[in-house]
Amino acid sequence: MLEQQQITYIMQMVQLRLLKLISILIILLSILSCATAQKIDDETKGKIEESKRTNELKIQNRNRYKKIPSEIFELCDLQILSFSGSECDVKPCTNISNVPAKIRNLKSLRQLALVMNDLKSLPLEINSLKLESLDLSNNFDIDISNLEIQSLKILNLNDCNLNSLPKGIWNMKKLTVLGIEGNDNIPEEQITRLKKEIPNCVIYWK
Repeated sequence: MLEQQQITYIMQMVQLRLLKLISILIILLSILSCATAQKIDDETKGKIEESKRTNELKIQNRNRYKKIPSEIFELCDLQILSFSGSECDVKPCTNISNVPAKIRNLKSLRQLALVMNDLKSLPLEINSLKLESLDLSNNFDIDISNLEIQSLKILNLNDCNLNSLPKGIWNMKKLTVLGIEGNDNIPEEQITRLKKEIPNCVIYWK
């Protein structure tokens, strides 16, 4: 009987210590989350507030943000968004490297410019937008193979070090302007085909 009581006591003590450890872990995770959360400066806050009136937001990163501030994806009426990166003489630069899936929240967006960043790919969700103009110029080594925004009229891909046009570009029948200067590795037969399939599109290449 005594042994059973001792075992029960030991188990209770172990459970108590585990609960304390879990509580400490939760507190540490909370502190870590707060410490790593990206803070936005007063200038950006002011521009975000102003955009609620104008539906237009233009931010020049200037080596401040590693990702697009999450507050921007709450601006459901935003029509124009420009988030340009920094050309740094000293590496590493602080530029955004991805576009989150939350971009789909900006259903009113018509113009998007993400010039001179370090984007490596685009989320599929970007294709759900009704964009008319998209500027991704100076994003070296970006993978745009899944880009297929059929509402696009203007697409700027200058200086992106591309080896091929997006697979879905043949479905972008509304394109009137395509900028692909500085992408000398794009096969010429793709350009020839594009001119035939979308004859009203003016192509700037080489």
